[in-house]
Amino acid sequence: MDVAKTVHMNELFDFYGQLLTERQRTVFRRYYHEDLSLAEIGEEFEISRQAVHDVLRRCEQTLQNFENKLGLVARHRRQQQLLARLEAELARLAAAVGHEAVSPLVEPLNAWRRELGMDPAEPGSEV
Repeated sequence: MDVAKTVHMNELFDFYGQLLTERQRTVFRRYYHEDLSLAEIGEEFEISRQAVHDVLRRCEQTLQNFENKLGLVARHRRQQQLLARLEAELARLAAAVGHEAVSPLVEPLNAWRRELGMDPAEPGSEV
């Protein structure tokens, strides 16, 4: 399995997986999360390897179509990049004018990090 494709598919699944059918979600998880082979999944569902492959291909196409139309993964990445830039600039500003001057901005930044599913900075940490 191609690592980059696996990472991409898992990102799409995180955002759009609930829009797949239960069977599609289960097959996707068995293949991408549990690393089962097509044959192992086929045995579980009593279907051929080709049928498993077809289900996976439809899942991948469906997830990619959702991303093409909604763009939530791309938007999330842009927000993470913007947050990282803002934090870097805030750190630069804190070094220039002092941490007390920028401390009111730390909690809103941490709240944004939590909203994006990123780990917030340690409580009470300086920027």
